[in-house]
Parts: sequence; structure tokens; C-alpha cells
Amino acid sequence: MGTRATYGIQGTTFYCHYDNYPSGAALRMVRMIEAHTVFNSKAPDAREQRKGGLPFAFIRGNVDAEMASGGAHEGHEDAAWNYEVSVAEDGTPWIRGLNRDGMEEDIAPTPLHEFCNAHRDHNETPYIVIARESGLPNRVTLATHETAEAIARAYELDAAKFPPENVNHQSSLDRAGAWWASLAIVRKKEMESQVDEQAEPVRSRPRL
Repeated sequence: MGTRATYGIQGTTFYCHYDNYPSGAALRMVRMIEAHTVFNSKAPDAREQRKGGLPFAFIRGNVDAEMASGGAHEGHEDAAWNYEVSVAEDGTPWIRGLNRDGMEEDIAPTPLHEFCNAHRDHNETPYIVIARESGLPNRVTLATHETAEAIARAYELDAAKFPPENVNHQSSLDRAGAWWASLAIVRKKEMESQVDEQAEPVRSRPRL
């Protein structure tokens, strides 16, 4: 679908020509997160240290994106949606959406992981996990549930390298625990969503 939109990602604005209704935007955000938080068992904190933050990750994950004309939302009057991603003081990314064609309601400021999970395509888009790890500069990290599980297991393996009385042992276990706890929350919501879908009444087809 040719639903055009602009995306402001921490001060850098991009333009995308297709598939930018909320579920399409959620998929673009997931691709950005996938490009930003990449598991690497040999890297510090079990993830690659990608440069450029979320703006660069958006381009890496969405190869059809281009810089917005004039570097602003206003450069594209044909855009049906203006999305804006910002990061709060506690490190949590938020998103809001302004619908310019009047066909849908605006999207109020929402934590990015909640937006992705609420508008995900169940057949294509993975759930997004948010984790807060104490003792790290990036206190808040978003990742797909597959990446989150890989990071948690890597921390457990790292803890096993040290004796129980070593501070690094407990630190790694704490970080693994933060990821497992976040995964548990997402999996609970996923199960609840599946139950809700199964509970929906089946509409009988009218006889011809």
C-alpha cells in the first residue's frame, strides 16, 4: 500500500513511501530495533556496539528509507503519517504519530516497545522486549524476544566463568535475571493475546 509517512528519529527525519500505516510503522520500528540490538556472544554485554544510535539503525533496517526533504516532516505534504521517536531521561524510547489525512486517530505518546507489540502483524513481526540492566550506561535496551533470550543465556554462561563469591558472577546473574523477567512479561502478554484471539466468536457465512 502507498501510505506515505515521515519518521523523526531522535532529531533526524526520514521519508518512506510505502506501508506506513500503524502496523507497517511497527514493523519498521522492529527492523530498526533488530539493526540496533544485535546479539554477539563475544562482544561486551553480549551485543555488538553499533554506531549511530537509532537513526543509523533505522536506515540499516529500512533500506527503502530516504532523508526527508528539507530534513523535516513539513517537507512531505503527501505523507499520511508523521511519526516521532524520542528517548526519555530514563532511556526509554517513545513514539507518537500524527495522522494527517484524517482517516485514523492520532497515536498518543507511547513507549516504543508497547507500540510495536500492540500493532504487530502476528505472522511477521516478533515481540519486542524492554530490559533495564543496572550498572550499564545504556540502562534501557530494546530487543526482539529471540535476541533477548540469547543475551540472557550469554550472561548466564558468563556468570559460570566465575566462582559464586566473585562479584562478576552475581553481576552477570543479575543482568540475566533482568532479561528473563522482561521476557516473562512479554510471553505472558503473547499468551493472553492468543487466548483472546481463540475466544473471538466465529461468524457463520450467510447461505446463498
